Amino acid sequence: MSEELSDRSVASRAGIVLSAVGALVLGLSIVMPAAHASPNPQFQGACTGTVSAGTCVLDEPEGNDPSTQGTVTYALNAGVLAFTINAVDNITEVQICMQTSGPFDVAANACAGIHGNHVPFTQMDNVYSVDLGANRFNDPAAVYWTLHVVAGGRTLQVTGPGRDPDPTTTTTEEATTSTTEVAEDPTTTTSTTEEPTTTSTTEEPTTTSTTEAPEETTTTTEATTPPTAAPTVAAATEATTTTTGVPTIVLGERFTQPPSSTVAFTGAAQALWLARLGAILLGSGLLILFMTKLGRRRAS
Repeated sequence: MSEELSDRSVASRAGIVLSAVGALVLGLSIVMPAAHASPNPQFQGACTGTVSAGTCVLDEPEGNDPSTQGTVTYALNAGVLAFTINAVDNITEVQICMQTSGPFDVAANACAGIHGNHVPFTQMDNVYSVDLGANRFNDPAAVYWTLHVVAGGRTLQVTGPGRDPDPTTTTTEEATTSTTEVAEDPTTTTSTTEEPTTTSTTEEPTTTSTTEAPEETTTTTEATTPPTAAPTVAAATEATTTTTGVPTIVLGERFTQPPSSTVAFTGAAQALWLARLGAILLGSGLLILFMTKLGRRRAS
């Protein structure tokens, strides 16, 4: 009988210890994200593009690891915003948050747990789609979003949409005016010549010869000037406008998966693991206490 009581006492103490450790680990998982909230100074998760389409780099929002962990491309079509996530490691968790109040902070808990305005999404392979209209976002240009991705034990984040500046516009106007005057035709000369008239009269027996002086030959030269042709003016060449947009080219980066032994569990991912561990310990301790108490009741 005494041995049975001793066993129950040991089990009760074990239950109490497990419950206490579990509660401690749960509390640690809550305060840890705040303690590690040190933004990554080299964060590359800000998306590049426009409201309709763009590319993002998956990066850790905290710490100072210069490596990146994949890419995210997004495209807006018929009010549905689709995200294609290509992570280096296997994806274990995705959360999407949207708001109209402004851009999201760069933080591991910006869209984790109770933080952020979470929106539902549908998943097909590595494509995650959000219906903006169903979530009452009627103006896509006014929506800001962030993705919380856990892959390979790392907490990753991207923020968007991309807000590229307006393309550079170069306007060149060229106006060419040509005026051509038709040259006047050469002067036309008109000559009029009257042949002289000679009259000869002979009388017998007296011969009289009368010769009239030849008539004066008159030459008249008139300058004929054709009407001046109206100047021909070539129509002005229309202004040519050339608009040159500066394209944004995002080159994909070749990623090398780190060995599993070097993967760091940081930020919200580490807090999640601690929360799970704390819940298991706490649940086990409470179960032991319950079974111990039940055993005592049966014994009595």
